[in-house]
Amino acid sequence: MPKTKPLDEIGRLDGELSQHFKEKLIVQSSLSRSIVSFQSNKKRPVFRWYKFKEAFSAPLIEYLFTKYEIPKGRILDPFAGSGTSLFVASEAGSSADGIELLPIGQQIIATKKLLDSEFAPDNVAALKRWSREKPWKQSEQRISLFELRITKGAYPE
Repeated sequence: MPKTKPLDEIGRLDGELSQHFKEKLIVQSSLSRSIVSFQSNKKRPVFRWYKFKEAFSAPLIEYLFTKYEIPKGRILDPFAGSGTSLFVASEAGSSADGIELLPIGQQIIATKKLLDSEFAPDNVAALKRWSREKPWKQSEQRISLFELRITKGAYPE
């Protein structure tokens, strides 16, 4: 028997699973790749500044809140990622809390919060000055960052 290539095997298994669950699967054509993926966030200032490829799009979360008639209240996102669901819930008038273990996700959420609610014109001037002067290049001190095993190799040096 000839050895199958891994992608051929994955394709075969995908076909079997699709056939097995065909009565339970619903294709929602309105949920295109552009609404489900980060692509839709490119048009939204608070969401677009950092491309977190694993992130859901804000329009997807809005769609789900509407479709399932989620009332205003309190939302918990136990895998908050870049905080998309937290910010969409807040915009909809709900209180939102999230848990995110990855430091990069925590920093994205903190920065989005700052950009969304605490950013002032003076901050823009300070950022322009910071970008122009590049103070990080003038410092001789270097501090190693803590690394989680899950993030090892995920980002370039």
